[in-house]
Amino acid sequence: MWLANITAQKAFAVAALFLTSGVSAAAIPSGLLDPASVSVAPAFATDVATSTQIATTGADGKPTPVPVADIPECRDCRDEDEDDQTTPSSLESVPVITVSSDDNSSDAPSKTTREPATEAKRAATATKSESKYAKLEKTLGKTPEVGQGYAIKIRSERNEASGVKYVDHYLIVVGYVSQTTEGNTVYLKFDSACYDIEVKDNKIEFKDKSDKTWYDFDGKFEVLGKIKSGLTHVEIEDYGNSIATAMDKKGYNLLTNNCRDFVMKLYKKIKA
Repeated sequence: MWLANITAQKAFAVAALFLTSGVSAAAIPSGLLDPASVSVAPAFATDVATSTQIATTGADGKPTPVPVADIPECRDCRDEDEDDQTTPSSLESVPVITVSSDDNSSDAPSKTTREPATEAKRAATATKSESKYAKLEKTLGKTPEVGQGYAIKIRSERNEASGVKYVDHYLIVVGYVSQTTEGNTVYLKFDSACYDIEVKDNKIEFKDKSDKTWYDFDGKFEVLGKIKSGLTHVEIEDYGNSIATAMDKKGYNLLTNNCRDFVMKLYKKIKA
């Protein structure tokens, strides 16, 4: 049959003749079936990169060009006598391009290869305490409360040559516990002052011994208890001066009007 000897491109041309306006089946020359009678010339159509046209006779008897778009010849559409020149492409030759999710073609690494974020290790918190605080903690026998005020009684003793110890003096230390943080270090302090009385020319005077290293005194330390909150050193000193003045009127007495009495009277005035 004649259809067995026509290629796919020529068949497409024949079909296009039937669909072209003004061309009837009777107008198709019998010689079209012969490849030698087909006039093929290059032409250009809208939106078609390359096309061909076939010259034939229309219904009015005039030559009519029919545009036919070129069809890529795939392997199944080529004539059987054409050699297969197709060479399979290698996947190894195709470059792999990574594009970030925000359409930015920068060299940022893809999410699949990014290393997980490592949490920075926090430095260990260090705690430091001053000597006054350390002495309060040791005397109290437990951790002092931050913001709380305490009163400490110090009993100074004198060693005799015979080996017997006698009470030499009494002092009182009053203050408040504070805490500050600098970087990763916590500082604990006992903001305190040391007071006592002194007899000079038979006169009892109030004395501030805060500049002394009372925490290193050789004696017995005892926490009397907590003191009122919010007291200032000025207020405490005023209480101490008032007590010393009252004691001076009676005159110093080793049994009833001495340094021990001063300590206990001042603590009674400021105790919580």
